[in-house]
Amino acid sequence: MDISIENFILKERFNETEAIKLISKAGFSKLDYSFYSPKTVNELIEGKNFNALKIREIMSDYGIKCNQAHAPFLLNYPQKTDLTEKNFEIIVKSIEAAATLGAEHIIIHAINVPANVNFEEYNLKFYLNLQKYSEEFGIKIAVE
Repeated sequence: MDISIENFILKERFNETEAIKLISKAGFSKLDYSFYSPKTVNELIEGKNFNALKIREIMSDYGIKCNQAHAPFLLNYPQKTDLTEKNFEIIVKSIEAAATLGAEHIIIHAINVPANVNFEEYNLKFYLNLQKYSEEFGIKIAVE
């Protein structure tokens, strides 16, 4: 049986490698990688995913696989949902990094909107704008 755990608190408290060691030692075989910080996303993408590839290698060394990831919670209404918006670009980078880590899914939370804005229409546009990146990097977007 595979058991997964989210890694945000451990990697923030210790470091990437120590968090993976602790997760493995505790008996987990899967990891839900957290991109809650834009800094984390940028670090993993620098150098053509070098850091993400290194983390994937460390996970492999400890018998851990990344089964899913969580994108950062960066977008707020009325920010744009395309690459002209820096926070949208960071979410796209998190999709790339999650795919490099081996995740099959990345959870991307919907954007809260004011009462006078149609939630479904606004978020449908948001997710449709992410679809091409999901396809490009071979990872599914999950909604939570």
